Amino acid sequence: MRIYKLTPLTRRAGSQRRAVLSGFDVPWRMVKVLGLGAVPALLAALVLWPLLGAWSLTAFVLVEAGIWWLVESRDTTGLKVKHWRGLLDRRQARLGVLLVCGEPLVGKQGRRARLVSSAVRVPRPEPSLDDLFGPPGRRE
Repeated sequence: MRIYKLTPLTRRAGSQRRAVLSGFDVPWRMVKVLGLGAVPALLAALVLWPLLGAWSLTAFVLVEAGIWWLVESRDTTGLKVKHWRGLLDRRQARLGVLLVCGEPLVGKQGRRARLVSSAVRVPRPEPSLDDLFGPPGRRE
């Protein structure tokens, strides 16, 4: 029997996914999303600076919040996928493309089909009244 100390392994893996910013321990993914989102947010603030002055900083916050919502939060209905994935799926649905496991389903256009659990058609004979209500010992 072997016993392993998991604390160093899990602590190291957890610490690689975390970052400390101004004394706050935040997920590393949040740092990346907010860092990359700062570029379009700064551009929006700079465009609005001549019009709104210091109030253009609210545009910075709104753009960052929108990017965070798009990338990190999930839908509350359906498959609960990330918002950006749900938007792409809805766009594909409007184009008339049926996605199965993320891949477009290619088939004959205009032909209806039914998805079943078996790919081979199994003919089933119609039961007769004799089969249903016949003597109990006779079954074919």
